[in-house]
Amino acid sequence: MSTSSTHPPLDSQQLRQLFLLRNLTIIGILTVISIANYGFKIDLPVNALSTTTFIIVIFNILAWLRILRGNKHVSHNEFFLHLLIDTFFFGILIYLSGGASNPFGMIFLLPIIISATVLPMIYTWSLAAIAISFYSFLVWVYKPAHNIMHNDGDSFSLHIMGMWTGFVFGTLIVAYFVSRLGKLLHQQQTDLHTAHKQAARDEQLVALGTLAASTAHELNTPLGTVALISQTLYEDCETDDTRQQLHIIRTQIERCKDALSNLSACAGNLSVEGGRSMHADEFIQTLVANWEKRRSDATITFQTSGETPAPVILIDDSLTHALNNILDNAADASPDNIELLAQWDQHIINIDIYDSGPGLDGEALDHLGKRPYSNKQDGLGLGLFIAYAVIKRFGGQVSLTNRESGGVLTHISLPIDPDINKYD
Repeated sequence: MSTSSTHPPLDSQQLRQLFLLRNLTIIGILTVISIANYGFKIDLPVNALSTTTFIIVIFNILAWLRILRGNKHVSHNEFFLHLLIDTFFFGILIYLSGGASNPFGMIFLLPIIISATVLPMIYTWSLAAIAISFYSFLVWVYKPAHNIMHNDGDSFSLHIMGMWTGFVFGTLIVAYFVSRLGKLLHQQQTDLHTAHKQAARDEQLVALGTLAASTAHELNTPLGTVALISQTLYEDCETDDTRQQLHIIRTQIERCKDALSNLSACAGNLSVEGGRSMHADEFIQTLVANWEKRRSDATITFQTSGETPAPVILIDDSLTHALNNILDNAADASPDNIELLAQWDQHIINIDIYDSGPGLDGEALDHLGKRPYSNKQDGLGLGLFIAYAVIKRFGGQVSLTNRESGGVLTHISLPIDPDINKYD
């Protein structure tokens, strides 16, 4: 059968719910058979009913083994097959226990309701046609159950009680299962919405990377020209003050060229492939040491703790620049008081960066890292946005929270690949 694109794909969660529902149905059927046969002395073909129930139990065990295989994808055809088998199972049981006179005939609606909840319309109508055909067969091929109680009033009361029991049982099952399926579908829609938002952020990041690479290329030529002219002026200048100012200009031009080179390299580095491995303690020490050289106006203290020897992590320049950017934000907020605490085990490295600045308002907490945002007068808001994306590309997470004592705590978690440390 062809499926409709308007229905989300199914996964093992729906199949798991159907497995649980089938278990409840089996327990309910065995209970009703026992009460009817031994309590009300209704002459039922217990052996045939037990054999049919045993077969569906075997099928349910096979369904559970399929769930345990770990393949999350469940096709519409596979799910429809499960509902179809349930329909035939119900039909055989009802045929053996009174046919159309069985008050539990409404159980045929259960697979149809489930199909209407999660499957495209063509499956639901197909299942409805099969259920109608099966029930029509039960009407024409009537096989009533024999009751040793010959009083018509007692038989009618028993039938009414059976209808009430079937209604209560069916209502509870439908309410439970449909609500569970609705919750799963809502979660799927939420995950899909999150994936769309992440894809949009990734597209925006790629566009920023392309723009960065293009801008770096465009600025390289005029900076080279300015550097050449400043060098010529420096060599021709005779006064010390002017030479000193020209030296400062040349130094700043070199910093700009280095920054553009790094920008171009990071913009082209869209995957973790090509990174290098480094022990976690060595990485933190190198990161802080290089950052202190670049930000001599700021004071930072750091501590590291964890298993010895420290695990190996995979890094590249983009990750270093992302962490440098977060440290820069902390330094801009409180240059005299920055703390970095790094802890690790064999599975994850956690980095906490504390500052003592004014903290972040609600708007900043909502938008930082999710889209370009800055509360600085001349800021573009790209730093944390790119830092978030880079760290997430490494499988990590970033969170910012205001500290009760003032300032911001930036928590960074980076997973550690066990395969890298296996051969270290």
